[in-house]
Amino acid sequence: MGESNLAGRKVICGPLAPFEEGSLDAARGAFSSCEPLYLGQSWRDSPEDGFRPGVARVGSQGGSILFLADLDDADIVAPRAEFNDAAFKAGDAFEIFLAPEGQQSYCEFHVTPGNARLQLRFPRPGAAREAPKSAGDPLAPFKIREPLFSSRVFLWGKGDGWSVLARVPLASILEGRRDPPPAIRFSLCRYDWTSGKGDPVLSSASEHRACDFHRVEEWMTMRIEA
Repeated sequence: MGESNLAGRKVICGPLAPFEEGSLDAARGAFSSCEPLYLGQSWRDSPEDGFRPGVARVGSQGGSILFLADLDDADIVAPRAEFNDAAFKAGDAFEIFLAPEGQQSYCEFHVTPGNARLQLRFPRPGAAREAPKSAGDPLAPFKIREPLFSSRVFLWGKGDGWSVLARVPLASILEGRRDPPPAIRFSLCRYDWTSGKGDPVLSSASEHRACDFHRVEEWMTMRIEA
């Protein structure tokens, strides 16, 4: 993924001042100057019925990339889930994709409204589409069992939305290098389920021409500023 292949929106990941991570108001204050990244359905001419807006922001702090997402949600669906369960198949999930420039592998991190996390690492673009769809867990070869990132979830008081604060140490997504990459390809996406409906509403901050979150060439690019 060299410089000549970088496409999509360019985002500055600027430094964040220290804040109380257990407070949503404090987190929103810390991210207030960060560029808003709106989740939408760029592969459609207009949003589908049931679409609810979401906005995310990204910043850096102490060798980590931090993400804050505010997600409107008319029906928060959060079945019981454990670490590394594929909860997105039946419940709401916020997803973070990260691919350091010059590295073939990339990570996919999920957070549910119940703060269950899923960690996946794919060896190269396209690997996710090659996973067998037969019996068993097709994601098993890609799951990372050692915790790589942390998260907090805030349920809104009126029950009409939820927020995610995630901290990803930069070292946890790098392979074979210690120096920070000049840029990171990334995407922020969402599965929004509604009780009684057979399919979720999908959305992404990346400008995808087709509904496929793994279209790495259409992800955004962040540059971390000191």
